[in-house]
Amino acid sequence: MSMDGYHSDGPHTTSEYFWNLDRIYRKEGEFRTCAPGTEIDAYIIDCGIHPNHSEFLDGEGKSRVKKGWHYKNDSNNEVGGWHGTFVASVLGGKICGVARNVNLIDVTVCMNDTEFCLSTIETAVNWITKQVQGNGVLSVINMSFGTEFPRSFVIAVKAALNAGIPAVASAGNHNESDPYDNTDSCRRSPANITRAITVGATNKADSLSAFSFLGPCVDIYAPGTNIIGAYYEVDSKYGIANGTSFAAPLVAGVVAGMLQVFRDAKYYTKPSKDVVKDINKYIIKYAEKNAVKGLPKGNNNYMLQTTGLYTVANATAS
Repeated sequence: MSMDGYHSDGPHTTSEYFWNLDRIYRKEGEFRTCAPGTEIDAYIIDCGIHPNHSEFLDGEGKSRVKKGWHYKNDSNNEVGGWHGTFVASVLGGKICGVARNVNLIDVTVCMNDTEFCLSTIETAVNWITKQVQGNGVLSVINMSFGTEFPRSFVIAVKAALNAGIPAVASAGNHNESDPYDNTDSCRRSPANITRAITVGATNKADSLSAFSFLGPCVDIYAPGTNIIGAYYEVDSKYGIANGTSFAAPLVAGVVAGMLQVFRDAKYYTKPSKDVVKDINKYIIKYAEKNAVKGLPKGNNNYMLQTTGLYTVANATAS
């Protein structure tokens, strides 16, 4: 099993690299945050998040990264690689991210970007479900990985969905140089789990990224080529990466914003099956239709948009 991305080191800090954020806010011009996921929890199942990167610090130097679950032990703070930090910054970084005020919960399942234990991830998902059931906080799970998981993992993710926790999964990457390599997201998990939001990747031209999986299990597409994110080894540096791993957290960030909108409007104040149902409904309702170029017939053609991410207060003020 592998994380769905590959890395090219930075640092890169010029604004041209934030095209992904501008693209999902296209109708309004440059990206602005309207519902930044305030008091929403985003669980990042990955190889750890570097909490002291400037992307995650507030004006007083306090990190929004919260210690969650670690596969070694509860007191372990070890971060395994760049992938989790990068994913978290795209979801909720203060410069690179969509949900710039969300709580980022670090769920560390590995110390390596390409290998980790399948049973460990299942245990992590069960832990998240128990946490959310206990605290009642509206939450989202990001899963930027995939393989052929055992049925017990699928059951664990479905239990999280049934508990009212929206789950976002990367569609997967294929080997562009191998014409026989699998490109069907329905052949891997969690991308093929019903009610999880599965995300494919696009480039700046709105074409399907050359590496992106596709197929009927992909629900929506988002930018995933030449994405800027936090570089984990240095507190204030950045890198550029490609992968459906970095399309998925864009969607998860928008989900966090939607959850805030739901809560502020008093539609939902705690997790429920209906929360998942409505998140899945509105993420598609507000998407741009037939915007992705190069998709064969039989694929869902929706491009992520942040349209509608306004709190009640913002809507009233306008």
